[in-house]
Amino acid sequence: MKTKFKYDYDSDADVLYASIGDPRIGVSEEPLDGILIRRDAITGELIGFTIINYSRQKKDGYLKEIPYFGGVDIPY
Repeated sequence: MKTKFKYDYDSDADVLYASIGDPRIGVSEEPLDGILIRRDAITGELIGFTIINYSRQKKDGYLKEIPYFGGVDIPY
């Protein structure tokens, strides 16, 4: 079963936010330049990711895989 994400794209900042379920506060790590993985601060559960400079990263082919999430179909 594929993980269902809720997406929000801020075109002014060129940032894509993806959350599993409703967005919630978590802690972030940056396994790749410009890609932040968010985890629940208490449980460590993966809760989403953020992609900074999204349009450039997509255009340049950097978004083939989001670390820890396998193949993610990003709608933008």
